[in-house]
Amino acid sequence: MKIAIIGCRHNHIFSLYQWMRANPRVEFAGAYEADEATRLAAEKSPGLTFPYRSVEEVLADKTVDA
Repeated sequence: MKIAIIGCRHNHIFSLYQWMRANPRVEFAGAYEADEATRLAAEKSPGLTFPYRSVEEVLADKTVDA
């Protein structure tokens, strides 16, 4: 299953991200965060990438399952 994250302002997102990294059945597609300061802080997490530039871009990505 390929999963993307929309929004990283709440700390529980990082627990979810760690679960995804540890789960061999899950592929992390990337994340989107509208707030630049939040995105820059979240980018410090190893492997947490932000390839998406809008919510619409995440939703339009047909390779993402959830």
